[in-house]
Amino acid sequence: MDSYNEVIKVLGGENVVLAALIIFIGKIWLAKIVESHKASLQKQLLDMQAEIETTNKKLDAELQSSTYISQIQLEHEYKIYQEIWILLVELKSATLRLRPIMDYVDPKQSEEERIRERLKFFAEKFGAVFKALEHNRPFYPHEIYEVLDHVCEKCRHESIDSEYTERNNSEYYKEARKNQQEIIDLINRACEVIRDRLRDVRVKPCSVL
Repeated sequence: MDSYNEVIKVLGGENVVLAALIIFIGKIWLAKIVESHKASLQKQLLDMQAEIETTNKKLDAELQSSTYISQIQLEHEYKIYQEIWILLVELKSATLRLRPIMDYVDPKQSEEERIRERLKFFAEKFGAVFKALEHNRPFYPHEIYEVLDHVCEKCRHESIDSEYTERNNSEYYKEARKNQQEIIDLINRACEVIRDRLRDVRVKPCSVL
């Protein structure tokens, strides 16, 4: 015990020894905390790096799928879609009027006259769409032309089917509903294809001479 007290006195007393011990233990814990924090920070950095790489790959994929065209071409193509879409909406209306489920019938007009009048109106709208598609065909993608041409073909079939009135009403209007829904679905599909095109297209950066 005397030896212990002597050692304590040599070291500067109990308070000094206790303080030194606390500092020593503190350094050990501080080192552990720093190492733990470094490991956590390193994990966060690795996670962030992985997230950045994933984002870069996604951006690269989007760029790869993009189509680059000139500003003039984009503006011209956009005008074509505007023109065609307006005409397509009118064609849709004319087609659905050929044999509507709910119809207004003029008692002074015969069935033959009514059909002829509606077919004439349809022919005007169909011709306008067909003309716009063909006249502008070289200036927009073939994939969009095919979708729009399919719409026209289905509308034409409906105009032909609507003329065959010598059937029972149930069969006649069942076919009408089926054709009309297919036409609506095709037009909606055309809308999505055009939207996808406008979303994916990119304008070429102007080169400086």
